[in-house]
Amino acid sequence: MTYDVFIAYETTTGRGAAKNLHKSLEKANYNPFFDRESLLDDEDWEEKIDLAIEEAQFFVVIFTAGTIDSTEVRRECNKALELNKSIITCRSSDIPLFDTKEFPISGVHLSKLNQIEFEDKYELAHKVRIGIRKILEKRKKKIKIQEDPDEILQRGNLFSNFMQFDKALEAFNKAIEINPNYAEAWNNKGLLLNNSRQFEKAVESYDKAIKINPNIASIWSNRGSALNNLGRFDAALQSYNKAIKLNPSSAILWYNKGNLLLNNKKKDEALECYNKAIELRPNYKWAWLNKGVLFHKSDRFNDAIECYNKAIEINSDFAEAWANKGTALIKKERFEDAIDAFDKALLINPKLGGAWYYKGIGLRKISKCEEALKAYEKSIILDPKDTNKWTDKSEALIRLGRHKEALEALNKAIKLNPKNAGAWYNKACLYSLKNNKENVIEYLDKAIKLESKYKEMAKKDKDFKYFLKDEDFKKLVE
Repeated sequence: MTYDVFIAYETTTGRGAAKNLHKSLEKANYNPFFDRESLLDDEDWEEKIDLAIEEAQFFVVIFTAGTIDSTEVRRECNKALELNKSIITCRSSDIPLFDTKEFPISGVHLSKLNQIEFEDKYELAHKVRIGIRKILEKRKKKIKIQEDPDEILQRGNLFSNFMQFDKALEAFNKAIEINPNYAEAWNNKGLLLNNSRQFEKAVESYDKAIKINPNIASIWSNRGSALNNLGRFDAALQSYNKAIKLNPSSAILWYNKGNLLLNNKKKDEALECYNKAIELRPNYKWAWLNKGVLFHKSDRFNDAIECYNKAIEINSDFAEAWANKGTALIKKERFEDAIDAFDKALLINPKLGGAWYYKGIGLRKISKCEEALKAYEKSIILDPKDTNKWTDKSEALIRLGRHKEALEALNKAIKLNPKNAGAWYNKACLYSLKNNKENVIEYLDKAIKLESKYKEMAKKDKDFKYFLKDEDFKKLVE
């Protein structure tokens, strides 16, 4: 059997979309290769897959949450590049785009490469069929793939999705070399430069794209993101407003403007933008998530939980919404419910270090210190340079009476950040349990000088019960 379209996908997160695309292409009289799993029992399965790629005119790769970690999809993509196939890159909007270093987790500015982006399997099928027809129309002009800026751009998109940014930049530059008036290539180059923190150069790329075509709303929005990264809020806001003027019915553009305003502490205006995004697209999970974050940062935890629940209702596999719900429940001191939420988040995405960390906090609050310790250790494996995680690990170890290990954790926290007041305070607590006055006074003094709140905390902390009447201690905390 000869195939004309090869569909590359990751089996656990992309099979549904790939299967529907296969059916849609068959209805359009194409012969697509899809069911690679049926070949895995064959000794020569790789050869059969390679043959299908070689036969195919078009190579469609679907990026879902698990694709970047799939060695087989990478192998298939490399084979398609080697054989110089027409490549169509497709990216699901469900792929996480978050700032996961901070909690609550915020969805970040949504930037679009010039590639197929899809909300669901039906939109994917529709857009791929259009993409194939466009390529077939261009082939009538007999332009070689290696000389076609659109084909080169798709290769850049492929590299970008696999985070091979040097190769992606090389492809975008080559597309621009062939066609200096290719606005989309300048946009994609700007995205790469912005992501690599070359913000001035990113703005220059966006400006070139806008000079070529000033009517592409997404480029104005991407420019706004780069300007915000440069600390130029007013210019960024103007750029976002221009994008919305060009396309006022785009929920993504209102969402991006909301993020700009929220990041600059303009919460009321940000809320208006998120509400507008939700009005335009009621099931827009990103807007619900960040609306929840806005309430979360305003200490309106019940409202935040309501928004996170709505995001989860839209997509029950939204790990970040489950994690944010857990942190809000921690604030409400609903520790058992918080732990349940973190468990759901981690079942979906076990690489969420912050969720392991806050789960540890919840477990410690209900005196499950052994389980808390395991959660802290998971979070540290994922982010070993986070000083707060080492500090909180020490608290669990102190409660378990494992003082030597607690001291090691605290020394690690302080080495990572000598200004970590919590680590110095925990170190004072540890030496108080050892009845070592000299170290208690020294470390508590350091903690208080860094953060004055520890003065009041020390007065009420049972760990200092041996020193509450000590004159030097009283002098320090008065």
